[in-house]
Formats: sequence, structure tokens, C-alpha cells
Amino acid sequence: MAITLNQHKENITKRIIGRFSDSVAPKLGLSAWFPSTTTTSKQVSIEVQRNRALIAADVKRGTSGNLNTFGKDTEKIYVPPFFKEKFDLAALDVYERTFGQGMNPGMNEYRSMLDTANEKLESLRYKIDRSKELQRSQVLQTGIVTMKNGDAIDFKRKASSIVDLGVGNYWADAGTDPFADLAEGVKFIRQEGKSGSRSYDCIMGASVVAAFLNNAKVKESADFRHIKVLEIGTTMFEEVTGLNFHGRISLKNGNIDIWTYDDYYENADGSNSEYIDEKNVVLLPRDFKGKQAHAGVPAIIRDTQNAEFPEWIRTVATEYYIHNYVDPEAAAHMFAILSASLAVPFSVDRVWTAKVLA
Repeated sequence: MAITLNQHKENITKRIIGRFSDSVAPKLGLSAWFPSTTTTSKQVSIEVQRNRALIAADVKRGTSGNLNTFGKDTEKIYVPPFFKEKFDLAALDVYERTFGQGMNPGMNEYRSMLDTANEKLESLRYKIDRSKELQRSQVLQTGIVTMKNGDAIDFKRKASSIVDLGVGNYWADAGTDPFADLAEGVKFIRQEGKSGSRSYDCIMGASVVAAFLNNAKVKESADFRHIKVLEIGTTMFEEVTGLNFHGRISLKNGNIDIWTYDDYYENADGSNSEYIDEKNVVLLPRDFKGKQAHAGVPAIIRDTQNAEFPEWIRTVATEYYIHNYVDPEAAAHMFAILSASLAVPFSVDRVWTAKVLA
């Protein structure tokens, strides 16, 4: 098949022998506690019923007994944040060499165009993935998901689930006892969160592990020769999730696995922020329940056989929706990736967060 002079010149004057991109897929370690779900609805809802741990009172035989009443479930409805990331394919060189010159692309140009579009879309999906991970980190540390437009979704975590140990009680201070603090966290989760788990995960901020290991109480426990309450070994890096396992603590009310998570995102000013604050610890039982809920997104449906309505909009249930269209006003061929997602903690009382460093 003959090629144009423009294409011929491109092929003989440039040969790519290697390529480097620093685009790296985010680890998304916190997604383990928020499995994904989808719906066609624009809103997502959860039903919450808080129970009590009462005991049954004995009664005399032959009497009517104790009448129990149950409050109604509380339904909470949220509109997830909407993400729409796009780029103009017509602005790229691969488009300029074909359609931009009034020529249909050959097979090689067509494949190059598709590869370029997929690469850009993947990069945009990573941006949305990082926003979802930030949501999960906010749920686990503050209970409030903040959005760029100034709105906020408050999941109403109890005040006692988010604590600041304060000066004199921080783990780097003399005479402090991290084991006692973590035991208080377990107590809250069991009594307020009604958790039945005896196994817990503790995610520590980047600076917390060093303070924890240097704490006098921790060193004393690690020196036990015959009774092990602390097992810390070589850090085990989990390449898929980005979580790093350090060891296990045995307390009177449960076993706690210690993790760190140092994945990060880049701010608009070029600075980096880690998802878990370096001074925080987050404690979660194994029966914590959460979801990464995806609401419906508007999809462009095309039917060239329909002369009156060749295009229309339909809501679809999906984590991501990708479409492309020509914007006549902007003279652009836009590719867009859409998602409407919110991290939702169903068992909102089964998480305990503490600031343990000054």
C-alpha cells in the first residue's frame, strides 16, 4: 500500500529505539478494606442500625415477660463525587500526521493512535484511583471526605474514635505505653463498634514505627526471653498493595498486626503527601465493613440507524466509563474517562484513629 510523502518522511527521519515513562500505577493498599461495588443510581445509600450489648433480665414464670422494641434502621443517602478527566487526541502528533493532514491513518498509524490514547487514558485513570485512595484515607483518619468544590461528606464518626494523645503522652515521650493506648483502641472497637474480632490491623504512619520501636515500654517487652508479646522482624514488602508488614503485638484483648503504608500523591504545587499521616495510627478489626461505591455515570449511546435521535444519554453502572466525541466548538477530538465514586464505611464505629506523635 502506497504511503504519502508526509508519512514516508516521518518513517525515515525518526526511529524510536527506547521509551521511558515515570507513570506508575498507584498501589491502592487501603482498597483491601473497601471492595468495589456499582449501581446505576446517581445516589448510594446505606442502612445503619446501632445495637446494644444488653443482658436479659430474669422474670417470674407465668408473667408476660420483657417486651423488646427495636428502633428503625437509619438510611443515609450520599451523592458520590463525580470525576471527569479528558484530553484532546487531535492535539497529539499521531493525530496531526493523519487526520490533521486530511489523510486516513494506515494500520501502523492507527495502532499508534490507539496505543497513545490508551496510554493517556490509563494515566487519567490513575488520577481517579488516587482520589479514591485519598477518600479511603480520609474515612479512616477523620471520617470526613472532602471534595474540591468545597463540599464534604461526614460519616459522623464518634468523637472517642479519633484521639490526640497530647503532649506528655506521645509515644516519643518518656514513660508512655503504646500497648496501653492500642488496648484502648481495641476496647473502643469491641464495645462501641460491637466487633467480634480478636484480630486487628494497625496501620502506622511513616514516623510512628521508629518512635514505637524506640519506646522504652516496647523495648522492655521485646526483651522477654520466654513469653512473647511482641514479634518484630525484617519488613515484608507487599508489592501489590504497597503495605509493609513489620510484625505482631499480642495484647490481652487481641492480636494486632503492624503495617506501614507510605504510598503518596502529588499536590498541585508539586509537593507530595502520604495517604496516612506520618503521625497517625489507624486500628481496624478484621470484621470492619466498607465499600468503594460507584454510582451511575452518563454514557453516550449512539445509533446511526436512528435518523431522529442518533445519540442519547443513558446511565450505566460501572467503575469507569470511557467515551470519545468531537467537540465542534473547541475543534477538538476529546477522549474522556468518567467515574462517580465514594468510600463508604458501613461499620463506621469499627475504626480507631490516634495521633501518637507531636
